[in-house]
Amino acid sequence: MKKKMGLALEVAEAFDIPPEAAAGMPKLTITGCRRALIENHRGILEYSRENVVIKGGRVQVRIWGEGLELKAMNKTDLVIIGQIFSVSFD
Repeated sequence: MKKKMGLALEVAEAFDIPPEAAAGMPKLTITGCRRALIENHRGILEYSRENVVIKGGRVQVRIWGEGLELKAMNKTDLVIIGQIFSVSFD
């Protein structure tokens, strides 16, 4: 696994792309406590107004909050809005 990560980092550097994209990992950007952008997702595993679980390749991204809503989604990116209390990677 470590060897694969090293290769992914080398590829990312060579092609000037984000390392998480080359490694198949999600990239999470939180704006304030009201908006989360997840790039490189692989789908939604759970969805409610209090809990959203997103498949992110080797990890799952869990967002806890209140009034959570899927605002936008395409093949690689999704946006969750609402009051975000915490985020964990499982």
